[in-house]
Amino acid sequence: MVGQRIDILYPRLIDFNNPMWREDFKRTVERYGKTHGKYGIDYFLYRTRYARPMPPFIVGRVRWDNWLLAQFIGNQNAAAVDATEVVFAVHLNHMKVGGSHSRSGTDYNINLTKSDAVDPKKLGDVESCDYYLAPIPNSPGNALSPKNLPAGESAPSVFTRPGADFSTTSSAPSGACPFCTLRPKEQSIDVMLAKQADPQTRDVIVATVNSGYLDFSINWMCTLLRIGRKNFLFHATDRAMYTILRDRGLPVIYYESNIALEYKALLAQSANGSFIVSADETAADGTPREKAYDYGSVAYQALMNSRTEFIYKILQKGYNVLLSDVDVVFLRDPLQFVDRNLDIQGGAHKVEKITGGFIYFRATDAARALWVKVLLQHRTVFKKIQAMENFNIHSMTEQELVNELLKAAKPDEIKWGTIDEKVVADGKRFFIDKLSQKNGEWPAAIHNNYIIGVDNKRQRFMNISMWLVDDDLRCQAFPGLQAPTPYTLPLAHVTGPPARGSSGMRALASSPAALSPGNGPVPATVKDFRLTVKIIAFNRPRALLRLFRSLDAADFMGDKVDLDIYIDFPSPELVANATLEQNDPNNEADISLQEYARVRQMSEVYRWRHGRKQVHARDKHYGLAGQWLASWFPMGTTEIAIILEDDNIVSPYFYVWLKRAVEYYYFNPEQFDPRVYGIMLQSQHMIPGRYPKRPKEFLPHDAKFFRYQLLSTWGPVFFPHHWAEFISWCVCPAVCVCGGPHRRLGSRAGERERGGAGEESRRCHARRWR
Repeated sequence: MVGQRIDILYPRLIDFNNPMWREDFKRTVERYGKTHGKYGIDYFLYRTRYARPMPPFIVGRVRWDNWLLAQFIGNQNAAAVDATEVVFAVHLNHMKVGGSHSRSGTDYNINLTKSDAVDPKKLGDVESCDYYLAPIPNSPGNALSPKNLPAGESAPSVFTRPGADFSTTSSAPSGACPFCTLRPKEQSIDVMLAKQADPQTRDVIVATVNSGYLDFSINWMCTLLRIGRKNFLFHATDRAMYTILRDRGLPVIYYESNIALEYKALLAQSANGSFIVSADETAADGTPREKAYDYGSVAYQALMNSRTEFIYKILQKGYNVLLSDVDVVFLRDPLQFVDRNLDIQGGAHKVEKITGGFIYFRATDAARALWVKVLLQHRTVFKKIQAMENFNIHSMTEQELVNELLKAAKPDEIKWGTIDEKVVADGKRFFIDKLSQKNGEWPAAIHNNYIIGVDNKRQRFMNISMWLVDDDLRCQAFPGLQAPTPYTLPLAHVTGPPARGSSGMRALASSPAALSPGNGPVPATVKDFRLTVKIIAFNRPRALLRLFRSLDAADFMGDKVDLDIYIDFPSPELVANATLEQNDPNNEADISLQEYARVRQMSEVYRWRHGRKQVHARDKHYGLAGQWLASWFPMGTTEIAIILEDDNIVSPYFYVWLKRAVEYYYFNPEQFDPRVYGIMLQSQHMIPGRYPKRPKEFLPHDAKFFRYQLLSTWGPVFFPHHWAEFISWCVCPAVCVCGGPHRRLGSRAGERERGGAGEESRRCHARRWR
């Protein structure tokens, strides 16, 4: 906390024995005092552990106070508060104030700060603080006003500067200043960049948004946070969006170009004003929220014009920019793939071009020079399309201007290139052609283009489980796994343990949509794993008997293997139908209940010779999905489970092969890949997108196992960390309408609470989950 002082040349001595000295003094200061400049700071309250060791500044000279304050203003993990409005700090001048810049030692202090990435004078002033404390007015209607205190209670001395704004009142009369309210300050672009940019690379990820894209903006941010990136900044082009994001504590700058403002003003005066403003939706301060604009529309190009100017301002200040549309989601850190020898690099668009929705700029003279041309030409294009009834929305855009200028540039004028489409997959590659999935690629970013309309884009993200925003616009829980190197997996995996008695088994790689680096599994340190067989059953006694016999014939190598049998409870509809036609010998519902009873009896009497056996007879109907999801809650990294439905059978050698495969793919650090979430004991006869070809027709001749992104329900063997993360995500309220408790690795609560997670998962899967 810092503040400005009030300078005054006090004309007389203060008589502290006079009981009215405070009131006299304050009246004189309020009348004759002058607030010191924003760069001169005379009091500080801070936690020393958050500040760097102070250089050996000369006392009484400039910069030391600016340097100290800049340590907090430029820190994402700290906040600076300006208390000028509520702290009565008076400096009694004994001589003329000022001239500190001309005093001996000033240059010495300035030179001590030259090694800082940003000049402390640009950050270290009270106007750049994150918040300010404002006094609550002494109004009759304000219960917190000192005038309205109960008899006998005194109010702290709160100094009120003339002309202070009292539009906001405190919501909680607590803390060190009960008659103050904390308000955010609108910070400068210098402050926001210093706070948000990566201090090592000076990279900042920027998204230009208006309030029509609020949910997409939060989703975009959620995916960045998942990959560990915090160096992002929102550029709001309407006041409502700025207010919304600012009130959420998110880094945001409001900026609109002059011609965008002129266009909105003209539109507001016409009958088309409702085209851009949603009258029934406002921000907290009553500012109307703008609508989401369709790609290529005139209103969209107004937003793009503001973005073009804003990006240039950042480049001018020496920061590198990754410009990203908010219909992008991040699976890995994209900045690790940019070529820092190039001036401009963008996601590939139609092979020879770059997309306007994902561009990395280095703050070089060449990049700035090209962007000035884009800026000026886009102003011309924007004015032109305003006068046209019809225009080509794909050719008259800032994206096409960028590509035309890049193609026309001489080799020595600018160095540019495209980011590999395996790294930044556009909407055609990922959603339409599905090449990312077919080729086993793991993009760093997916751009949801090649489709128009926020509703269509949102549905696309939902379809791949990459809509990470809950109903309250908060980031929801989602599985997070580490990224391997390199970013592309070979489709065929030709090495592996020798198999006996089985062929065509496959190691299965998890979907890119479920992955992010930083908090995923690591190879277990021991190889003494324990397998648990999980059987899912209901009313098929003959099929279950066949499965029991195949397990009896299996070679478990003398290992201890546990068995859990989960028997679903009949649905209310089945019970009702059986009761309705009790005397009908052909009543299928009644027969089903009889077979259900046989399954329960068979399971109870079945003798398991290899370890613990437990029968879990459900006391309510779970359904097939609920049965799966409430069958396993791993207790450790060495616990492995195979889930078998009652109509499966196993090879006599399945365990022999499985044990060696798990040791090879899961416990072997050299082969471990955090994306591989299990091993499927099913021979895959086709790969989507390659049908009618069978895998053997295009895989290498000696390949027996291959990574694959689609789940098999025939004999899947899951690894514990991946399954626990999936279960935790699946019962999350934001993912499933019904909600449910989170389950993490090491909790068997779901198995104890019958009807808890399983019932939630059953209802959940029936409604929304895909």
